[in-house]
Amino acid sequence: MIKIAICDDEKFMVDDVSIRVMDYFDDDCEKFKIFEFTNCLNLVNFYKHAGMLDIIFMDIEVGDDNGVRAISKIREIDNNVIVIFVTSHNSFVSDAFCVGAFQYISKPIDDQIFKHEIHRAVTSFISNRKILRVEKQRNNVFIDVNNIAYIESLNKAVLIHMHDNTTVELVKQLSEIYEELDQLHFCRSHRCYIVNLTKVFSMNSNEILLDNGNTVLVSRKYKDEFKSQLNNYINKVEI
Repeated sequence: MIKIAICDDEKFMVDDVSIRVMDYFDDDCEKFKIFEFTNCLNLVNFYKHAGMLDIIFMDIEVGDDNGVRAISKIREIDNNVIVIFVTSHNSFVSDAFCVGAFQYISKPIDDQIFKHEIHRAVTSFISNRKILRVEKQRNNVFIDVNNIAYIESLNKAVLIHMHDNTTVELVKQLSEIYEELDQLHFCRSHRCYIVNLTKVFSMNSNEILLDNGNTVLVSRKYKDEFKSQLNNYINKVEI
């Protein structure tokens, strides 16, 4: 799922961009989620406390605040988020690119330009992030691998547990998913679990505590290999 924020002090503009985003994804809500903001402070606070976004459509003058300044604060947290400024103030364009803007779109929005730029942004997101592309009910679902906490095999299904505690259910074998993952960052802890090593907070003889508070079982069969892989990951991070 691609998380997209829209920030503009004019609600009709937020609604307009939202509709264009939904049209691009054919209203398939499993592919995207929209977060709407009418001021910069709420957007920045959301980023600090509720997690990262993937694409931001940002006005430059947001009431009495400045969108470029807001993105500058967000860049202190996330240097990868794709930012498209939607503005009627072309004089600020050079400032926008100073904070790593992906592109800017002039108001009023031209439909073909918008479709072209959102397609470029989504394509860039998929190619630059570690994206797991899986099929669910004959539709492609895009999952940001960095946001996976752990993966669980349950009956004939696989549950992908995200860091924000949302879950994606697939009819697939756990081994099939494991083959598609970067095994430098993912490791089996149990015949029913694969864990993202980047999300591990601590480990004891029976279970693994993740940094979002969830716990995952570790079995005797997989424990030594898991500890070895975790130590390798920690050593690389420390270097």
